[in-house]
Order: sequence, then C-alpha cells, then structure tokens
Amino acid sequence: MTSGIRQAVLDDFLSHEDYEYYKERLPLYFAQVSLWAYHMEDGGLAGFAGVADGNVEMLFVDADFRGQGWQKQASAAPYV
Repeated sequence: MTSGIRQAVLDDFLSHEDYEYYKERLPLYFAQVSLWAYHMEDGGLAGFAGVADGNVEMLFVDADFRGQGWQKQASAAPYV
C-alpha cells in the first residue's frame, strides 16, 4: 500500500491499533477479491478496489486524489 493510501486509512478510517490488526490480515482479505488498481499517467498508484461477485468490497483512494471522481468511477465500473 502506498504511503498516501496508508496515511488516508489512518487519518480518516482506522485507529493505528486497528490498522495494524487489519494490515496483518490483508493477504487473507485480498485472496477473496479481485484487485483493480487505479494508476495515474505517470504510473503512480491513485488507489485500488477489491471486487467480489461484481461488488466493490473495499476501496482505497490516496488522499491526494480524493475529490477527483475516483470513488465514483470505481463504484460505477463494470467489474467482470
């Protein structure tokens, strides 16, 4: 996870203790979903979604890219 996404999760979503708890379990969670990455033109990672059965189960967007429509695009994307 990029430092921007990690920081966004810590700042906006989880306490540090909860972050550490879930960080250890991410490989288990990631195994249950298809991961879709959102890359910028320069190759940097803007965010990613975890999709299962056509549903977005997890969505993380780097704080630097919030407010630019990434969440809306990810929610509307046709995941096959």
